[in-house]
Amino acid sequence: FKPPPSITIFREPTSRILSAWFYRGHSPNLDFFQVRPEFKEIEKGLRPKVTFDEYIEMIEYQNIQTRMLGADSFPYRNVTINEEVFCLAVEALDNIFFVGLLEAYDISIEML
Repeated sequence: FKPPPSITIFREPTSRILSAWFYRGHSPNLDFFQVRPEFKEIEKGLRPKVTFDEYIEMIEYQNIQTRMLGADSFPYRNVTINEEVFCLAVEALDNIFFVGLLEAYDISIEML
């Protein structure tokens, strides 16, 4: 049995991180995923809100797509992107029949 070819559509990384920052629940200021225990204190007003510059420096919010492909990980888990994880992500991409880009959705579908 050969599995059917898989396709995926990714977000352009800058657009993805901006979207996550503004989307309710994907920011440390409204932490629905309990990324760090101290994030709950932000929501309660016990800590100052995280700025966008601080957010993009937090390891949990970096290289999300690489982490998901290479470590088969929940996106906001603190997984270090080492050579092994990177190579697994590349291998996963190599096994995807088609990769599109959400920001170029119409063109991606036409190419498919």
